[in-house]
Amino acid sequence: MKTITPYMSACGYIRSTASGLRLRVSLLEQSRRINAFSAGGKHILTRTVIEAHGVDDQPELARLLDLATSPEHPFDQLIVSAAKHLSSEPRRIRELKDRLSRADVRLIILEAVPTLVRPPMMAEVL
Repeated sequence: MKTITPYMSACGYIRSTASGLRLRVSLLEQSRRINAFSAGGKHILTRTVIEAHGVDDQPELARLLDLATSPEHPFDQLIVSAAKHLSSEPRRIRELKDRLSRADVRLIILEAVPTLVRPPMMAEVL
C-alpha cells in the first residue's frame, strides 16, 4: 500500500536593507533560494512577504507573526534565507522561533540547511 506524504504550506519572508541594484539582487537571490528549497521538498509556498525597509523597521514581519499565530493558521512553515533577515540578536530569533513553535509553525532558516541543487528552469520561473 502506497502512503501519500502530506505537503506543508509555507510562507517565505524576504528582507533587505540594501538600496538600488543591491536591493534588487538581494531580494531576487533570497526569492530563488526559498523557491528552490520549496520546490525540492514537500513544501507548498502559499505566500511570500517582501520587506525592504530600514534596519529596525519590520512591520511586515510583525503582521506575518500575528497572522501565523492567529486561529487562521494559514501556513505551517515560515522560511527565511538567513537568520540576519529576522534579527541581528540571537535572543530575538529564539523568541520568534518559540512564538511560532507554540502556534505549531516551524521556522526554517536556510543558512542552516545544506545548499540544494537548483531545479531546472528555476531561473526562468523567477
